[in-house]
Amino acid sequence: MRQGLIPYRDVWDHKPPMIFYLNDFGLGLAAGSPAGVFVLDFLASAVFFLLSYFAICGISGRTFSTLSCVFGLTLYQSVVIQPNLTEVECLPFQAISFLLLLTDLRFGVSVRRAFCQGILCGLLFWTRPNAIGITFVYVLAVAILTLRKPCITLLWRCGLACLAGICLSTGIIIAPVLKHASWSELWFATFQFNHAYAGLVGPAEHIHALYWMVQYTAQHGVIIFALAGCLLVFIRRPALDSVKNQAFLLTAIWLVVEALAAAYSGKLYGKNATLWILPSMCGIAFLFSNLVPISTSRNVKASLASLSVVASFFVLSDTLKEYRQNSKEELAQSDVVREIRRLSSSGDEVFFWGDFPTDVILRAGRPSGSRIFNSIPMMHGLSTYRPLAKIALQDLARTLPKLVVERCDSALPPLFANDPPNAPAQARWETNELQTEKKVLSGNYAPAWRNTPGTVVIFERVKESASFISAKPSRT
Repeated sequence: MRQGLIPYRDVWDHKPPMIFYLNDFGLGLAAGSPAGVFVLDFLASAVFFLLSYFAICGISGRTFSTLSCVFGLTLYQSVVIQPNLTEVECLPFQAISFLLLLTDLRFGVSVRRAFCQGILCGLLFWTRPNAIGITFVYVLAVAILTLRKPCITLLWRCGLACLAGICLSTGIIIAPVLKHASWSELWFATFQFNHAYAGLVGPAEHIHALYWMVQYTAQHGVIIFALAGCLLVFIRRPALDSVKNQAFLLTAIWLVVEALAAAYSGKLYGKNATLWILPSMCGIAFLFSNLVPISTSRNVKASLASLSVVASFFVLSDTLKEYRQNSKEELAQSDVVREIRRLSSSGDEVFFWGDFPTDVILRAGRPSGSRIFNSIPMMHGLSTYRPLAKIALQDLARTLPKLVVERCDSALPPLFANDPPNAPAQARWETNELQTEKKVLSGNYAPAWRNTPGTVVIFERVKESASFISAKPSRT
């Protein structure tokens, strides 16, 4: 984007547009350095915990809010390996939405806040589609509050205001993309690909994913306390005559909604539980406020404050260690980068096929011959390989890049190399159309270099047939 490329049309990644915008903003903060993105993600985390602290203070008091934040930091460290994650960038929006919900519980439903909730829903969806669990809880709360009076007119006004907010934020976010790309490209990258990428079939596999995520987050015991607090809410069924009781009941429901949303996403990644942190903190606050008679003396408050500082220090130091380790990592396959630079000039396009580390692709310093600049997303099964391989081959037929770099031992069917597929199942990924396109393309390339193990081959363009060029498909 910083070089004038358009997301999805010129460069493809299976991320919603907000991720492109946030990373672009972070790079801009540090004159193009990735450190700007890292700082932006740290600020997002800090704002999230600060807002969460004040939100929980309003329903359980400072003591239990501080204690729940300590548990929240521990859960954060468990599920967030490093902060440059889509889920982390959702956290501030989620916390603001929760604060607005609590304000509605205290002062009554507001059309203006409903509009703000709609804007936040759009921001959350176009950052991570299954991050809108808090919006479902908000809709439930508004329905309960307006129907108890009853006030159907207010319900309709809030619904329309929320919908208007969603439309406004969605329009602002996707307009720059749709101006140059198509809705189908945007929707495929944002939603359809990630559903196919999960590869889950049937309710049983989604339930297994949910079980795995609960088991993963339970390794430090934090989620056990959170689930116990939510279970206590459901068992006690507190009277909904106070903001505190209403808030805790809604957050118990919210944790269930977030768990189901994470299970729908499906991949067995601990980071999918990042959006559980705030409802888990609320559950923990309810549990301890009902079961543990903690004194509100100055000593107790001081010890909890010290504990939160220690927890914050460990989270910060652990994340900085991860960042330093990544930044100092030696360049993998430096011989491949050296040969690419020898065989091409800075303006030549180079396409990578196979499981190449991202640093190899970036440090080669060459523009890609396809919007699928990294073929790793193709490797997650037939349902992701076929549509992305088709896009990549169409782009290659149009651009005919100077070099095609193929890794022969990757989890992809071969492109030009004669090596058999690395796994028998990959042979079923191919279609007659894809094989024909590969065969036509291969006639324009010849091997120029092969590494000593024979795992990487660089193919160089040797000719451009006039009849072939005239038959190049246009990009749709």
